[in-house]
Amino acid sequence: CTYCENEEASGGLRTQKIREVLARRPDAFRKRERMEDEGCKCKSTRCIKNYCVCFNVGIKCDSRCRCKDCKNREVCNID
Repeated sequence: CTYCENEEASGGLRTQKIREVLARRPDAFRKRERMEDEGCKCKSTRCIKNYCVCFNVGIKCDSRCRCKDCKNREVCNID
């Protein structure tokens, strides 16, 4: 980036924006984990990108998932 203000060195602005986001959503920066009773809900990524909760943690989609045109049921890791 040129003139990036999303770095520690930019000082107060970055910290201020992080506080604003956390005020709205306290869990905004916590790592998301796959819930045992929920699956993914992918519509267009076909579950082969890190947007897919299952693909991101390296597991296959299963019956709990509500994905469309899934490519992560047969093969877990696709390069």
